Amino acid sequence: MYHDPISRQQAPSSSPSIHTPAIQRQPDPAKITAIPSSRHILQLSAQLGNQQVGKWLAKQGTLQAKPVIQRARFLSEGNANSISERILHTLSLMEEDGDADSQQYEQLEEIYNNFDAGSLATETIEEIRALTHGSMFDRLDNLDTWMESLITGNVRSSNYPSSYSTAAQQALTTYKNNHQNPMDASECLCPNCNTYVAKTDMTIDHVIPVATHWNTIGRNTDRATRHTWYSDVNNHEYCCRSCNSSMGSGGVRYSMSVGPNYRG
Repeated sequence: MYHDPISRQQAPSSSPSIHTPAIQRQPDPAKITAIPSSRHILQLSAQLGNQQVGKWLAKQGTLQAKPVIQRARFLSEGNANSISERILHTLSLMEEDGDADSQQYEQLEEIYNNFDAGSLATETIEEIRALTHGSMFDRLDNLDTWMESLITGNVRSSNYPSSYSTAAQQALTTYKNNHQNPMDASECLCPNCNTYVAKTDMTIDHVIPVATHWNTIGRNTDRATRHTWYSDVNNHEYCCRSCNSSMGSGGVRYSMSVGPNYRG
């Protein structure tokens, strides 16, 4: 169904799989006419590479298309196929539950039937998120949770480092030594749960979450700036792995678009 425009030299046209719903409906013409422009940008990306296409877009004054290119970078071919398969599975489950006549089912079905390289643009992904987030239907809510996990992992791994600078790691070591368990040198205090835990279990957590930084600054700046912020000890606090995992991103959802000053 989907071919990654960055991993191939040509962009052959292909028709998406058509979901056969319980109730037949016609796709929205407005959506169909919106697809070719997105596909054109993706084809250019495949032929010229993202940097060259970015320069071309800047000359043409069409920076609004830049998120389309970034979307292709955030999602691999496997990720894109997984999304389409998950949507199809959700539609099938909703039919089994008798929800095939709901408005949200109709909207999701329409998205699926127009789901191809062009519709992987930021706008389409955001449309799915808006439709599924907090839905009254458990099937759609489950789809939203799964998609958010995929998006979070891809945006973060594509734009922020997987480890901290030497200075940041040394600051963590200093904290462990200064808050060592007087009865056991292998443990230190986790200030969040107020419990002594193994020093090896202590982690660095960001006071301002990575998702918040991405949405406000990171998505409109360069990689060096994002990496410097990531290891800034002034934005670090220390807690055990369990506490760190439970806090997550504070409920902040990663934006799918980038600004004109974004550099990958």
